[in-house]
Amino acid sequence: MYSNLLYKLLYISTKAVVTIGVFIAPLNPKTRLFYKTRNYRKRNTLAVSIFTCWVVFVWITTIKLWLYHGGEQNPQYHATYGFSCVSLLIFWMDANFYIHQDELVLGLNRILLYFPGFVEKWIPNAKKNKKLVLYLTIMDVLVFLEVALFLLLPITKAIFFISSPHNPLHPRQILPTAYDLNQNGFLNLIFLIFLVWTGCMSWYTIMLFAVMGTIYMVSVTLVMIEFKINATNHMASAALRTPVNLLREYINVHLVHSLMMQSLGWTFVFMHGLLSHICLFCNFSLLINWETLDKSSATFLAMWSIIVQIGWATNLQVTGMFHSYSAKTLKSWKGIHFRDNLEKKYFTKFGKTLKPIAIGVEGTMTFNRLTAILFLRSIITGTIRTLLTLGVPNAEDTANVFNSISSTTS
Repeated sequence: MYSNLLYKLLYISTKAVVTIGVFIAPLNPKTRLFYKTRNYRKRNTLAVSIFTCWVVFVWITTIKLWLYHGGEQNPQYHATYGFSCVSLLIFWMDANFYIHQDELVLGLNRILLYFPGFVEKWIPNAKKNKKLVLYLTIMDVLVFLEVALFLLLPITKAIFFISSPHNPLHPRQILPTAYDLNQNGFLNLIFLIFLVWTGCMSWYTIMLFAVMGTIYMVSVTLVMIEFKINATNHMASAALRTPVNLLREYINVHLVHSLMMQSLGWTFVFMHGLLSHICLFCNFSLLINWETLDKSSATFLAMWSIIVQIGWATNLQVTGMFHSYSAKTLKSWKGIHFRDNLEKKYFTKFGKTLKPIAIGVEGTMTFNRLTAILFLRSIITGTIRTLLTLGVPNAEDTANVFNSISSTTS
């Protein structure tokens, strides 16, 4: 099912994340499966421990800015707090990968085994099927763009090191100024290497999450299309859409999905909460300090809010459509042709126990087709409520804030 290009991209990306210490299992190009070694485990443990210390340093710096250096009146506070929240998110993802590393490797191998096996078993002449080739080509392009982008993004940390030596998050700020230690070339080189490494940890964590998510979502969507009885232009043979085969294959997919959500479900939930908090922080700080913020801080807050809202809302919409299509697939099984009433009776009873595939944590939070709309609405209402509760004491002052913003932007 998967192309040679995709396996090469997986090999390159996993080799990068294992070298940095984000993950414990690179792809074996011969078996085309992920494998673990003791050395990779030790490297991952060391990397997560060092990155934890970095996150602690970032948050201590942010708290010091808040308590002793003017708080929101400090022009560097907003960017520092934003980066602190992002570093906390990356730490959560890395810690989640570390805690559930065995389940995650098992789930990724199940993906690489099950879906190609499904295509080989149920789709005749798969290599000549134009529709399947189109879907797989789109997946290859998406993964290629993700790998190419995220492999280069750590360079931004080097740019930050050179262009912002006086930023509170700059590693040289921890060196004493006595004897010009913070100007020492050798120490600055070490800090530059360390900062680029933290950038690799951050961006490669997101790369691993994005690449595996893309492969999984495209693969499951293709299978769900074949499960849906009333879908047009099926690629799989009609034998798949019989009661016995449908139940067996759907349970297989659900087991793979449950294994992935066991290790990644809480990552989605935590990410949703933290990104919502970042949006509220940016909106509130921008509105309440509109007249006092400098242009760079105002631009930073506005861009962060827009990018996070659009990006996360798009992700929620995709995962919501994924859940919705899974639910429609189960409903379409009412149109199955049964051999007799006994088969229909057992299939109906067993089918009622099946649940749609959903991203998130069952019983805590799962994403559906309305989650994106609710997310955007909650950001707007949450910003207004926060502004009224914490920022502006009465409605007259609130009106003055909005009037000053409208007059400035017009």
